[in-house]
Amino acid sequence: MKTTVLKRRLHAWWNGYDAPEVELRAPFGAGGDAEEPGATESTRRLACAHVAELLWGRGTITPGDADFVVDLVKLLSPDETMTLAEFGAGLGSSCRAISKQTGIWTTGFEESPELAEAGMELSVGAGMRRKAPIGTFDPMQPLDLKSQSTNIVLCKEYLFTLADKRRFLAEVHRVLKPHGSLVLTDYMLQSPQNTEQTLARWAPSEPRKPLPWTRKAYEVCLLDLGFTLNISKTLTEEYKRMVAHAWSEFQQQYQADSLPNGEKGVFLSELAMWAGRLHAIANGALGVGCVVAYKS
Repeated sequence: MKTTVLKRRLHAWWNGYDAPEVELRAPFGAGGDAEEPGATESTRRLACAHVAELLWGRGTITPGDADFVVDLVKLLSPDETMTLAEFGAGLGSSCRAISKQTGIWTTGFEESPELAEAGMELSVGAGMRRKAPIGTFDPMQPLDLKSQSTNIVLCKEYLFTLADKRRFLAEVHRVLKPHGSLVLTDYMLQSPQNTEQTLARWAPSEPRKPLPWTRKAYEVCLLDLGFTLNISKTLTEEYKRMVAHAWSEFQQQYQADSLPNGEKGVFLSELAMWAGRLHAIANGALGVGCVVAYKS
């Protein structure tokens, strides 16, 4: 992949206009000449995580620094007598940040064995083997937690690709203690209208097919499952600021062409993914929402 193409794509995205569709919206993970021959799914996932860390910080693969994730749960007054489970934990940075600042005992659950293993290494390196372990889970199976065993469940931009959200949220309700709380942030449709058109433009740049709900759909589902709503709000503008800041910092600190060959294609996929998300947000079809609900 030539350096001029890399720079042109980043410049086009950053300044708010499209590079040619064939360039900007390549299938996720497709990097042409930038891909290393014989790259495995495992190495691709780790390369994706490494590029994401360049944007969001050590051990972090989604927007939001330590203060941001702690703010998500602080109204629940977490402390060392409580437990928190995060699903879709990635490399576990949220668990470590929340536990470090509040003393709560956390466990991160991640679908990808590669990310879970890397996340556990980071927790061990931080001296948090017991306070913030990271393991694997299968969202299509019952959660490996006892009923009424957990004070807080956190899902941060995880559910929007999950097909059977209701079944998963019913499992969350099962594992929460009485009056335990669910905190979820997610990419959410702003309106149920024009869903197919939104997804047709957005989906090709995502690593997994997006299946987003509206915030209202989450509210209705949670109420039906026996939750009581505490907070329901938008985080869209805050996310736009975080993404803009991260990419600005990336431009200042890194050169796309200086990435190892095996990561150039991943970089382009990450770039296309965020372009797709922000385009959907800019045209009013997509937003980022936060819902906090407790088990009645």
